[in-house]
Amino acid sequence: MAAVLQDRSLHKYYMSIVHGSLIKPQHLKGYLVKNHTDNRVKIYTDETLAKQADAEAKAIATEYCPIKTGNSVTLLEILLLTGRSHQIRAHLASIGHAVIGDAKYGTKEQNTEFRRKYHLENQLLHACRMEFPEIAGELSYLSGKVITAPLPPLFEKIMEEN
Repeated sequence: MAAVLQDRSLHKYYMSIVHGSLIKPQHLKGYLVKNHTDNRVKIYTDETLAKQADAEAKAIATEYCPIKTGNSVTLLEILLLTGRSHQIRAHLASIGHAVIGDAKYGTKEQNTEFRRKYHLENQLLHACRMEFPEIAGELSYLSGKVITAPLPPLFEKIMEEN
């Protein structure tokens, strides 16, 4: 299993509702720099600037596909190509489409609105699917398996009403 995680052949998908309207799939690349003091990350699009900020800057890649767009929100399916802490949240916020309910990378005004209207207590980011590659040995029973988790009802309600 360690090899599958390391070579990134295990595909991890997420669903998220983000602020704003996104209409086409995107492949985002960047560099993540972690601030250990406040446990936040910053995304850079330029490798040189990232390395100047921190020699330990990590390359990241995230893909998303809009599933449904409402008046002010979009439901995304996200493929995590690299698995860094805070990657999805920070990457989406860096392009102006923060995950709704994200207190760390989102905007207070928008989060307050959703908290009031939907009694939202967490961010709208949901691990929805894992796709296993061919695996030899003891874990071969997982080869080609797809494990899914249904979309939470609150996601559906928010998309219906927005």
